Amino acid sequence: MKLNLHKSDLLDAAEWIRLGSGVDYASGMASNYFNGYIRLQLPDKGDGNKGIIERCEEYEGKHGVTFAAKKLFILVSQSLHMKPDIESEFLNRAEPLENVIRDRAGAKRPYRNDVYSIIAERAFIDEEGTKIKIKEKYYIVLEGTMLTFYDTYKNKVTSTDKLKMMKREILLQFYKSIKKYCLECPETQNEVDFIYYNDCEPDGSLKDIGKIVRKHLEDEVINKN
Repeated sequence: MKLNLHKSDLLDAAEWIRLGSGVDYASGMASNYFNGYIRLQLPDKGDGNKGIIERCEEYEGKHGVTFAAKKLFILVSQSLHMKPDIESEFLNRAEPLENVIRDRAGAKRPYRNDVYSIIAERAFIDEEGTKIKIKEKYYIVLEGTMLTFYDTYKNKVTSTDKLKMMKREILLQFYKSIKKYCLECPETQNEVDFIYYNDCEPDGSLKDIGKIVRKHLEDEVINKN
C-alpha cells in the first residue's frame, strides 16, 4: 500500500513538472535565468551597452577572427555537473567579450562572457560538384548552466528525497522552458543556442566537452543548410 502511494506521488510530481506551469521548480528556474540573466546581458537595450551581436562584431574586427555564430552557446549537461573551468584540448580560452554593465536592484552589475577558439570542419561543394571538407578556426561565446541546481540537490540543507528522484524531470523541463522563453522573445531568439548533451561515457567517465561542442557546431551551425 505504501509502495503504491509512493509511486503515485512520484507520478503526480512528474506530471506537475511536465505541465510547465511556471510555478514548478524547473520552469521557475528557467524563468529566473531568462529574466535575471539572459535578457539582461544579451540584447542591445539602447542604454549604451552593446548586445552580444555587436560585441562579437567588434571582437572580430579587433582580433581578425571569425565567430561560428554571434550568439551565446549554453551547455546543459545531463549530469548537471560542470567544472568551474571549461577544459578540453580542443577548446582554447581567448580574451573575453567586452563586459556589459546593467543597473540591477540598486547596483551596477557587470556581466562577462568568455570566448573560446576551436577547430571545426566546414564542408562545401566546389565548382566541379565535389564535396570538400576543410578545418578552420572558429570562435564561440560559451558557458555552462544548471550548476546551482546541482548544488541544490547535493546540499543536505536544500535537498529532499523527492527532489533527487525528480532530477531528470526537472532538468528536462528546465531545458524545454528556457528554450521556449528564448525563442519566443524577439530580443533573444537569435542570440542564444543551447547544447544539451549526455556528458558520461558508458564506463562512467566524462566525455570531452570540446568534442561535444565541435560536433554541435559542425552539425547545427557551420554546415546546417
